[in-house]
Amino acid sequence: MNKYKYLAFIFSVILIVLVLSSCFLLRPALTKPQLLSPANGATNVSTTATLTWKPSNVAQTTYEVFIGQNASKTEYVASTEQTSFVVNNLSYNTTYYWKVVSMANSQVATSDTWSFTTVKAFPSRPFLSVTGVSTSSVALGWTESENASAITLYGSTSTVFSQYAHLSGSSTSYTVNNLVPSTVYKFFVVATNASGRATSNTVNATTLSYTPPVVPALPVIKSFGVTYVSTNTVTLGFQTQNASSIYVNDTMQLSGNATSYTITNLKPSTSYSYFIVAINPSGRATSETVTATTESYVQMTSFPVYIGDKPVSPSLIQHLYVTLNGFSVHATFSGTSTWYTSPASGTYDLTTLVGTSIKFTGITLPASAMVTQIRFEISSATIVVNGNSYSLNIPSSTIYMNMNSINAMESAGVYLDFDISQSVEYTGQGYLFKPVIHMVNGNMRASVMGSVMYNSEPVSMATVSLSNSSTVVAETYTMPNGRFTISAVQAGNYTLTVEASGITSYSTSVSLSKGMNNVGDINLPALPVYPK
Repeated sequence: MNKYKYLAFIFSVILIVLVLSSCFLLRPALTKPQLLSPANGATNVSTTATLTWKPSNVAQTTYEVFIGQNASKTEYVASTEQTSFVVNNLSYNTTYYWKVVSMANSQVATSDTWSFTTVKAFPSRPFLSVTGVSTSSVALGWTESENASAITLYGSTSTVFSQYAHLSGSSTSYTVNNLVPSTVYKFFVVATNASGRATSNTVNATTLSYTPPVVPALPVIKSFGVTYVSTNTVTLGFQTQNASSIYVNDTMQLSGNATSYTITNLKPSTSYSYFIVAINPSGRATSETVTATTESYVQMTSFPVYIGDKPVSPSLIQHLYVTLNGFSVHATFSGTSTWYTSPASGTYDLTTLVGTSIKFTGITLPASAMVTQIRFEISSATIVVNGNSYSLNIPSSTIYMNMNSINAMESAGVYLDFDISQSVEYTGQGYLFKPVIHMVNGNMRASVMGSVMYNSEPVSMATVSLSNSSTVVAETYTMPNGRFTISAVQAGNYTLTVEASGITSYSTSVSLSKGMNNVGDINLPALPVYPK
């Protein structure tokens, strides 16, 4: 009996141990919390955020909530048996990290760490203004709204506003088009983001009044024709009315107020036809067609004009300055006589042109023209006598000189030789300048040079002259070395005379050809000695 009691006791103990062991062996393991919201990486989360997670797999679980701005340093904020928690007073536009730790039956489980970013601060209020108006548009500008994600423009002509545009948050201007002229419009803008909105001030703008354009009358061509032709150009002249544009032969466009047009680079002796078209928004007008024939080619040449001087005694006139301009030649070409002019001008000291000449100008004219006259102006003259300067009175400043008809191309021009000794006259009221000028055809121009000697010594200031019959044609003086030069006389036969104080005069016949003629040394004989 006792044996059976003992066995029963042992069996009871074993049964109790098995029951107690099964209680511990069947207890479930605590799983880590599963976070729900805000979603990991969420943005624009309210600064009052509700954190939620799934319930634990074990009843009577306690949850601890951790949050912070550093993923590795979240801070404990609360303990709850609920599966959500509200966090208040979060900062704007800030990233937060959070996690949940669950605890039950002496077990602890930690969730993953998630993050979210809070919304931006409320947008700042923009200031709106009108920057421009036209008949159909209003330009608006406003200060930039900080933190705005969008700008919405509203407008109205009454009290009911409509949306006119939806723009980016960084925009600061907009032009409203397709408006009605002479109308008052009201506008304001609203800056928005996830946190809220800010409304600008309201502005008024009145569109400009609209004046319909005046439709012009049809264009009219009042006159049209050829005004000038040359070997390679044709000039057209015309008068139009109400034209905004003028076309020549439908190709060259001119302004509506043009009155002439020159066509260039044409061929000589060729006929050309032209018409014009006047155009404006109302229509067009076309002229009659005119024909112009360019002139045949005319070879041109330069007709040179030279000036020179015959010297006088240095003791009388030291300098004579003359200002010359307005040179023209009168010539006949193709049956028409006209003046051909050069714009050249200059001031020259005639005393420096002794025995020489200088080219004053070249006048362009047809090569086959026949020159019969020359004209020029002496605008001023100044003389220097014994170191003193005097202005010369010029009774007649315009000089006309006739010549035998010469061909412009075949001629070598003309030489104008001023004779100072006969051109300057002293009166009680001062000096007069009455220019005496010898003109020589360049093709017939001759010069003579030589030396005057006495007893093998040069004779200075001897008078050397060329005469034709009894008329002195040209005259000069010898230099200190006895040399002399007479320029710009007609080629031909002359009497060359040399006179020197205290020495017998000398005369000889010379035949001067075109160009320079050298008569060599002229040895003056001694004065005869008569017995007393």
